[in-house]
Amino acid sequence: MKKITALLVALLVLAGCSDARVKPASNDTIFTVGNQTVTETQLFEVMKRQDNGATVIQNAEQSVTKDINDPSIEEAAQAQLAEAKSILGDQFPLLLEQLNMGSEQDYLDKVVYPTLKMEFLVKQTIEADFDALVKEYQPRKANILQTQTVDQANEALTRIQAGEKMEDVAKDVAMANSQYTGKSAIYNLKGTQFPSPISQFMNQQQAPGLSGALKDETNGTAYIVEIVETDANKFKDDLLNQWKKDQALTKTYRAKVFSDNNFKVYDKDILDAITASYPGYLA
Repeated sequence: MKKITALLVALLVLAGCSDARVKPASNDTIFTVGNQTVTETQLFEVMKRQDNGATVIQNAEQSVTKDINDPSIEEAAQAQLAEAKSILGDQFPLLLEQLNMGSEQDYLDKVVYPTLKMEFLVKQTIEADFDALVKEYQPRKANILQTQTVDQANEALTRIQAGEKMEDVAKDVAMANSQYTGKSAIYNLKGTQFPSPISQFMNQQQAPGLSGALKDETNGTAYIVEIVETDANKFKDDLLNQWKKDQALTKTYRAKVFSDNNFKVYDKDILDAITASYPGYLA
């Protein structure tokens, strides 16, 4: 994988050695308004002060993902392009003009592909740590049903033990507006705030199995928990897709992608901004 070894190498050069700062390789005038002139150096200094390293991170993402290719990326990119064109209709060419893009391919190359490629790379990095993450997060595939009363839970339990699916039973007895409706889902024991009866059963049950009616003493409701699978390898694809949507986890692994690829910054001001805004990104 290509390493990130410099900051905007094509545009910037180092100035000095101690507390180094970078500057544009040229200082051409970008635009004028009346008698006011704005140069490349002036614009660059504004960027450094105001965007907290975001421009640098964006460019670095394009560098680190440049060689990432997968059929799923192309499929998703075309779907996003079609969706944007469908939503915007006749306004889509105006969007391209506002973004200073001359074609749909520019839009794909500069907006869509970098994001999709970074998501793909983050997912690959998470998958490489799969065993360690399973040990840490202890995922379980389970069905959980909440009922208004213990009697309803016992009735539901009798039907489930007789062979009915919990999700079907839930249609008759699930408590209104509960998040636990008997549907199969993946739960991480680490980081998930369960009601106490659910938490106790989930942590004690180390193999697939069905609980009894678990009364919640705080509100009188009850739960039934069916652990369907504890071997994460058997629901690996679903688990990886779920982890990919976990903002905290993907933030950690996005930083890991950068640090693993030897991301370095050579400008003191930008270094300070990235250290504050993107902790963990620097090698």
